[in-house]
Amino acid sequence: SGRAVGGVGSPVDLGGYLALLFPLSVGAAVDRGRPAAERVLAALYLAGLAATGSRAAWVGALVGGGVFLSLAKSTPPRGLRLALALALTAVVCGTLARRAGPLRSFSASDSGRVAVWRVALRAAAARPLLGYGPGTFEHAFRFHRRPEDVKRMLGAVQLQDHAHNGVLNALSQEGALGLAAWAWLCAALAAALWAARTFPAAAAAAAGAAAVAVFLQVDP
Repeated sequence: SGRAVGGVGSPVDLGGYLALLFPLSVGAAVDRGRPAAERVLAALYLAGLAATGSRAAWVGALVGGGVFLSLAKSTPPRGLRLALALALTAVVCGTLARRAGPLRSFSASDSGRVAVWRVALRAAAARPLLGYGPGTFEHAFRFHRRPEDVKRMLGAVQLQDHAHNGVLNALSQEGALGLAAWAWLCAALAAALWAARTFPAAAAAAAGAAAVAVFLQVDP
């Protein structure tokens, strides 16, 4: 398909992993104290992220990079400009590469996600308190899909095992109570990372968590 997949077999999955580690790469790219070889590897890493063609990974990585740079107080303004320039270059190059290949259009992919979200909302409305149960989105999808939904999903997808959105996935599978528990867990994690933000490793972990949180709103 012209997109990088690595050893995980999916450009989307690879993009998610790379978005998680993006803050560490940004830190290496702007740190003049690191060996030149590490800074070169950081640049190659950014190129790999661009080659996945995953817009969810790109946006998540940008958010994560911003969180990392805001928490890493020692990062100089020049380093911030360099990091943003590298991220923007990655997004532009990846977009051009994807549009140049024999790939399905963005609009088709987007309409498929919207169709899944609509099914997830119907499932959540049918069982609002407890949902259909953990790991049962495929079962809920089978009950609430409509012919127009399948058509919007490129006409080839008859079953779907995730909602392409973390919030809707939790709401349709575990209901309002499950979503509340999921939100509490995310808030507790954010609070713990914020309390430890003065440590570089904690800053990178917080930034990676932010990147994944954004990524999970459009991809599993």
